[in-house]
Amino acid sequence: MLATTSTEGIIYYAVLISGTPTGNINQSQIYDKNMEKAIIYGNSKAALNTSGVNIISDFTILSLVAQTKYIVAAYVNTTIGNSPIIFKNISTSKASNGAAIKLGMNNKVVSLTLLQALSNVWRIKIDRLAIITSQDTQDELQSSFTAQVMNSRTYVYEVVIAPDTEDDSKKPIELLSEFIASTNDKYRLFTFIPEYLTSYSSSIREIMPIKPKMRLSPRITQLSHNKIQLEVYTWETANVSGIAVPIPADKPYSSQIANALDSNNNPIPSQHFSNIISIESGVAVLSFTQLTENTTYAIYITAACVIPFKPALLLSDSEVASIQAHTEVDLNLMKN
Repeated sequence: MLATTSTEGIIYYAVLISGTPTGNINQSQIYDKNMEKAIIYGNSKAALNTSGVNIISDFTILSLVAQTKYIVAAYVNTTIGNSPIIFKNISTSKASNGAAIKLGMNNKVVSLTLLQALSNVWRIKIDRLAIITSQDTQDELQSSFTAQVMNSRTYVYEVVIAPDTEDDSKKPIELLSEFIASTNDKYRLFTFIPEYLTSYSSSIREIMPIKPKMRLSPRITQLSHNKIQLEVYTWETANVSGIAVPIPADKPYSSQIANALDSNNNPIPSQHFSNIISIESGVAVLSFTQLTENTTYAIYITAACVIPFKPALLLSDSEVASIQAHTEVDLNLMKN
């Protein structure tokens, strides 16, 4: 953003959710970072460039969500005091599409090792990468072959790239197209990952940066005295998360579910939290274990776009899905 001031100083700013009332906001709240609906605070020196009698300052605000409206509240602090607060409405633009590629391996590989290798080969930050192939898919493949055909199987890993939020000059789909066409890059990946099949015919696709949508209500598929398993149905591949909490329980926010927290921000036990990438048909299987017998649980579910944006493109709070299930009585406890 560009800011014009008449004197040198420090610009302090806060980014607010669009629609936030601004009438009672003061400079101390921005400086002390004490505003209920502010999501980002920052400051920048007002002394970079001059234009006549004015000082033109340029500062960058990161970690905003694409296609979202905000209010920026800013003032400048100088040797003669604080300026009035200036409010500016801004809208972030649409992000470029993400892109995904399928890579063939002759054996299972460690996910982090693969991402680190691709980060080196593609010369991009690792936080822009994510594997969207379910680990369950690879485990099932490993156990489904007999010894006679073990050497002929191919493990397919689909990796997604998020667009660069700071430099969108090269689109993810362009980067992947260059990789497919480059024999050198394929062999560079092979030096990092010996399991990589350079002869595998990789396919690529674009992924739109949009929130997923539920296409059916969740369905319980397995129920016992200490376990609940259910299927979640989305229209596209999604990063699905769920928590199981005994009732009564208040409905958590979408972001709380994704971060394994209840409505009071208390951590959920790992056995009562499930997170999985749905298969391409949009089906995700969530499992919750070590539950209490003869107890009713509320299961709250959210989903995010598989492109590894930060913050994630999650379902809104009103779109959170829920279902209840009552665990069975543990018959083993009834035996003499």
